[in-house]
Formats: sequence, structure tokens, C-alpha cells
Amino acid sequence: MKVDATMSEATSTEIVTLDSNVAPVAGLAGELANLSRGTITGYSSIQGNSFEDRVTLINAISAATPVADELGKPFALKDVVIESVTLANERTGELQEVPRITFIDDKGRALAATSDVLFKDIKRTFAILGTPNNWPAPVPVVINKEKAKVGSFFTLQVLHALPTSK
Repeated sequence: MKVDATMSEATSTEIVTLDSNVAPVAGLAGELANLSRGTITGYSSIQGNSFEDRVTLINAISAATPVADELGKPFALKDVVIESVTLANERTGELQEVPRITFIDDKGRALAATSDVLFKDIKRTFAILGTPNNWPAPVPVVINKEKAKVGSFFTLQVLHALPTSK
């Protein structure tokens, strides 16, 4: 398939050939522009600007454990990272942008999931408690799995305190 991108006289006209076997990624041009500026589309409560802080951030995101592996286990939420990722819809195959949320506890352990419901829960938590970088201390939370009419979904529950070990 050929696409003709006609531009003003100050720029050149470019013909681009797309391989018909490759699905276009939504917003790729914007993502490439962000990469050239050293930014990503998303949110991070980690405010450090040092190289060490950034390495901590990328390691937390890259090595996060799926939340499904830690369901029902309370933890002290210290930081949150939210990225927009493109995934294929399991039923339709259509590409969709969805939030990938990474929860980082007070020990540096990270849990991640792509979930619209978790995203709504974290937005509600931020609206009421403020963002993590403004909390006086990590907030005790637990991620649970709830049944729906079709399938299931994850939820974030804010606790008054972490359970004490016996």
C-alpha cells in the first residue's frame, strides 16, 4: 500500500511504502517525537531527575511482577507509573490504547497490570488522597480480583493500615 504525504513547498513530498503484513501502531509519530525529546507518554510519581533515579524507574517498570501473582496481598504503595500501551483486543483483534499501571511499594518491589478498572481506581485515589509524591507516607493497599458478568477485573482497595504479622 502506498501513502502520498504531500507537504508545503518548504518541505519535500515523501512517498512511504507500508508493508501490508505490519499493523500500524496508533500514534507512532507522536511516540517517536517523544523519544527524540527523551520523554514518554504517561505519569510517574518518581520525581528524581538523577540518572540513578531514572535507572530505578526503568528497572521497576521492566521487572514488575504481574498483579495477578500477588492478589490479596497487602503492600505499602509508595509510587505509581502509568504508561499508555497499545494492545490487540482479545475479542476483535483491534489495536487499542490501554493504561499499564506499575505499583511500586516501599521496598522497591513493583507490580504491574493493564487494566481500565485499576486506572479508574488509581485516579479516584489520587483525587481524594493526592498523588504519591505528596503523601506523608506510603499508603497501605491491596489488589483484588472481582468477577464480572463476563470475565473478571482487578480492583485497588485502600486500607487503613497494613495487617500485622503474627
